[in-house]
Amino acid sequence: MHFLGALIGLMMIGMALREGFETIVMPRTSIQGMRLTRLFYKQGWRIWSKGSLKLPVERREGFLSAFGPLSLIGLLVMWAMFLVLGFGLLQWSQVDSFAPRHSLTLLSAFYLSGTTVFTLGLGDIIPTQPFSRFVAVTEAGTGFGFLAIVIGYLPTLYQSFSRRETIISMLDSRASSPPSSAELLCRYAKTHDYASLEQFLKDWEVWGAEILESHLSYPVLAFYRSQHTGQSWVSALATIMDTCALIISGVCPGPLSQATHTFAIGRHAAVDLAIVFGVDPEPITNPRLHDIDWNLLCTKLTGAGIKLSTSDEMKASLDDLRRQYEPHLNALATRFLMPLPPWVYEIDNVDNWKSDPWKQGEMSHL
Repeated sequence: MHFLGALIGLMMIGMALREGFETIVMPRTSIQGMRLTRLFYKQGWRIWSKGSLKLPVERREGFLSAFGPLSLIGLLVMWAMFLVLGFGLLQWSQVDSFAPRHSLTLLSAFYLSGTTVFTLGLGDIIPTQPFSRFVAVTEAGTGFGFLAIVIGYLPTLYQSFSRRETIISMLDSRASSPPSSAELLCRYAKTHDYASLEQFLKDWEVWGAEILESHLSYPVLAFYRSQHTGQSWVSALATIMDTCALIISGVCPGPLSQATHTFAIGRHAAVDLAIVFGVDPEPITNPRLHDIDWNLLCTKLTGAGIKLSTSDEMKASLDDLRRQYEPHLNALATRFLMPLPPWVYEIDNVDNWKSDPWKQGEMSHL
């Protein structure tokens, strides 16, 4: 029994160290083999998202927003428990190596392990043999290193989240909330400020690269939701991809070269994240741009002073570009319960920055 306990303990320690290393230390997502962290998030999100469907719509988003932070705490607690239980079983296998002699039961071994891994060092149970002392020192060092890595991990995680949300918030005044590509292009067209549009797409190319790297290195970030209504990293990515697709296909004038680069990094992010989160591309059952929306899109762009050459070739080119990213974004939207935005709205939305919860009005003069 003691030999089996030592074997199980070593396996638990190895699993906890491997999970922590691949999740926090190694800046590369492992998608091969069985991983406890992946199973934890897959099953945890499935239960949490199903539970949200039982809540009223107005409370659902807040409930879903709590999953990211709570899951991170749960993950750290799970790793700590594996270390405590693993080292406890390893110490229990050397039951005669502690003072007071013959007092090390399985429960007291877990108690000793817990006080050691969190570097409390109470000293009521003392290792007396070389191997048990070596295990105790190793456990104390592992616990200290674990706490140090976690302390350094949290600021990095929240800095990445803050950078992601900063530029998403800037999208509100440019494309409304929820955002749409038609609204974005119309607002730039009204001021004829296409130079700023080029810089805007360049900033979003950088944002797409940061999303790709940060969410691959720290997948938990994908579960962190935006703080404002109508915003999400999935809808923001979809809006920018829609905008670039319109420019590349020639439907709408704009900075073609920069739109091509931004489209490329956006599609790269959509495909890689779909692979990491294990979701297959999903054809959109209800097309986001059917004939009625297409006509409405053309009418809205023309009304903003944009001259269109909406030939069948351009429409076919746009449809081909959409097929390259929409199925992947739709799969991510389904997984994270972050709906994709429409291409165009029949009725203009009120921007978040214009809303007034006290007066319940809109700053229409702006």
